[in-house]
Amino acid sequence: MSKAKIGKKREVLRQIFLHVSEKSENKDYMVFDNQLVKDYAREYGFKNPFDVVKHDSPKTLPEEMREDKYFIVHLGTIGKGRKSGHAFVKGGKCGFSGFHAFEAVPQRDRIEWPFKESLVDRISESEAQTLSTLYNEGIVGDFLTQKRSERVLVHMGRRARTSYECEVCPGISFSAKSLQLEVDALFELPYENGDHAPVIATVEAKRTNETHFEVRQVYTAMRYLLDWTEKGKIPSDTEIHNLYVVRDSPNKKTLEPWYHIRIYDYYFKDPMLMSSLQLRKAAEYQLKPELHSNKPAYQTKLD
Repeated sequence: MSKAKIGKKREVLRQIFLHVSEKSENKDYMVFDNQLVKDYAREYGFKNPFDVVKHDSPKTLPEEMREDKYFIVHLGTIGKGRKSGHAFVKGGKCGFSGFHAFEAVPQRDRIEWPFKESLVDRISESEAQTLSTLYNEGIVGDFLTQKRSERVLVHMGRRARTSYECEVCPGISFSAKSLQLEVDALFELPYENGDHAPVIATVEAKRTNETHFEVRQVYTAMRYLLDWTEKGKIPSDTEIHNLYVVRDSPNKKTLEPWYHIRIYDYYFKDPMLMSSLQLRKAAEYQLKPELHSNKPAYQTKLD
C-alpha cells in the first residue's frame, strides 16, 4: 500500500476514533459497527472500508490511539441488526498494545537449508507458496520435531467462524460472536503410536518487513481450535501451536539467491487472556535453491 493510501486509511480511522471517543462513557472499551466505518470511508474517499480496521503494525495507527495504546478487537456479530462490530480497547491500562514485536532469532537457530527448487517455486513468492515450500522441503517437521522426515499432515487455508469470551487485560473483557477468521494453513502431527500428544499448528504467513504483528490474529486462530477441543471433536490434550511465518526475499543488491523464512512458535500462557502471548521457539531457515541439482538436500548449522 502506498504512503498516500496509508495516510488516508490512518485519517479515516482517526476520525472514527475521535467520534467514538466523544460518544462513549467507558473510555477503556468503546464499541462501534461496520456502518460507521463505511460512512467515514465514503466521506474521505477510501475505497476499501473493511481494510480500515486491519493493521499489522502500531505505526499505521493514528497518534491519538498510540498515546494510550488503543488497539482494535473484532466482535463478530453485534446487536439485533446482526451488524459486524469492533471495539477500541485501551491497552495502556495494562501495558498491552495489541501488537507483538518479532523476536530476534539467535545465530545458533539460523539454519542453512539448500533445497531442490521446483518450477513453481521459481515463479511465485506468495504466502501460499512459502507454506508449500515449508511442507515440501520437510522444514515443518524439522521445526516442530527436529526430524526432517517426520510425517506431517497439511490442511489448506480456510475461512471459518468462532465465538468466544476472553480478557484482553485483567479487568477488560469482551465477547466475540460468530467471528469470521482466516487461517493460512494448519499443520498436524498424526497421533498414531501414542508416543506423543496430538499436535496441531495454526499458521499465519506474511511477506513483510514489519517488525510487529497483531496478536488478535494469532489469538483468534488458537481459540478456533480450542473451541473444537471443548466440543470434543479434538482430544483435550492436543498441543496447540501458533506459527507465524515471515518470508524475506533474496537480496537484490548482492544478487544472492538466498531467501530467509523465519518461523515463530507462540502460545498463550492463559488461553483466556489475550495479552498472555509467549514465544515457545523461533528459527530462521536460509534457503538456497539448487535447481535441477542431483545433490541431496541437507541441513547444516551456521557457525
